[in-house]
Amino acid sequence: ILYIIFYPRGVKTVAGEKADGVGVALLTILFVALAFLLQLSGTYWPWASPTTFALAVVCIVSLVLFVKVELKVERSGRRPAFRVTLFKLRPFLIATLCAMLACIVTNGVATYAPSYGQTVLGLTATQSGLGYSVGSTLVIVISLFHGFFFGKKRWFKECNTISMLVFAAVAILLIVTGAKLPFMAFTLLIAMFAAVTAWGSSVNFVIGQVMVPTEDVLDSTAGITAMQTTGAFLGVALNSALINLTGYNGLFTLCVVCALACLVVMLFLKDPQKQAN
Repeated sequence: ILYIIFYPRGVKTVAGEKADGVGVALLTILFVALAFLLQLSGTYWPWASPTTFALAVVCIVSLVLFVKVELKVERSGRRPAFRVTLFKLRPFLIATLCAMLACIVTNGVATYAPSYGQTVLGLTATQSGLGYSVGSTLVIVISLFHGFFFGKKRWFKECNTISMLVFAAVAILLIVTGAKLPFMAFTLLIAMFAAVTAWGSSVNFVIGQVMVPTEDVLDSTAGITAMQTTGAFLGVALNSALINLTGYNGLFTLCVVCALACLVVMLFLKDPQKQAN
């Protein structure tokens, strides 16, 4: 909104191109409407309400208009706010899909893990803090693990496979054990959250940056960030609905589904450098 109000019309960027103000405006409207739709519907007004319907219409219309405007800007030779044609690149498409799936789980678990640990498992605030400490440590360990293999072997699929299998196994263990091992279960929950956080932040960005043409790196990074933001909104809304309908097992089941979906998507990833070699 501030960009629309204060950015003078006709001002040119450093590259000598006019800024894509229409695209930025439509993208802003889309994400603001999406935030209200997914995070406030069902809490401040019913899901089956005129407000929810109106927000859904705004999201759909702004998305369609945004895609049309960006394609038109790109065809004209100008630089769009977001290059929609990047989705034609398989590495970018896979990275963005996995980024969204990872953030669905990450934000859902991050939002509801404290209530799960203290209300369902009966943990104290201190025990919850210790569980989060274990998760924070695992973030560092897993990030170093990924960094080593990325730097040495470019083993994207291998790193994804190991992370997602561990992630799914922990989620299944939580479904089976429930509250039988309170502190252990909560610690494993945070470990699962840590694994997918480290995985999502490292693997997807690496794929989106080193497996696309050099001239597309900036646009690719911006696109992956946008999909992560979308996944964050979806994660809170989906997990809230699942907890209300099925309890916390619904959240863990979604974790398993997203992990397996990422594994399936990764089957279609091909490393251009390995193919060239």
